[in-house]
Amino acid sequence: KSESFECTKVLGILFMDQGNFKKAEDFFKKTLKLNPLEAESYRLLSKVSPFQDSIIQKLLIYLKEKKFKKIEEKHILFLLGDYYQKQKKYSLSWKYFNKANKAISSQVLEFNINDHEKRFNLIKKIFKEIYKSNHDLESDKRKLFFIVGLPRSGTTLVEQILSNNDDVFGAGEINL
Repeated sequence: KSESFECTKVLGILFMDQGNFKKAEDFFKKTLKLNPLEAESYRLLSKVSPFQDSIIQKLLIYLKEKKFKKIEEKHILFLLGDYYQKQKKYSLSWKYFNKANKAISSQVLEFNINDHEKRFNLIKKIFKEIYKSNHDLESDKRKLFFIVGLPRSGTTLVEQILSNNDDVFGAGEINL
């Protein structure tokens, strides 16, 4: 049975959102065994489990050798900013937070509405097919809705506010 690192990462996110940090940690570690360069999983793992200095050194080497995809580097940069802040090494912390924010800013400038429109239409198509193939949904009174927006536009805050209601399930941020 083959496993997908994307699936194990999403399971880790779901357990983290539920407050089950031990299971989240296990799934993030499993994700990193399946894909040792999955940058977001390192950042998520650092939220539920402290890192050893040896892992930080390994990540610094990976960064220097440009092993991470450019679009994924921000996760490692934010992780390093957090790590050095906890170590009270504020100048290093600022250096990495600043690099992470610059990385995000450059990605926002590369935004292409046509790519996002194609992606959104694909998601709509997939969910319409799921809806048509599952007759039980017709009798189900629950509604599916998605919160979408540009980076740093408040979508995470909206999701967190809505998911505080017991009748709402918030899936967190999921990259499709």
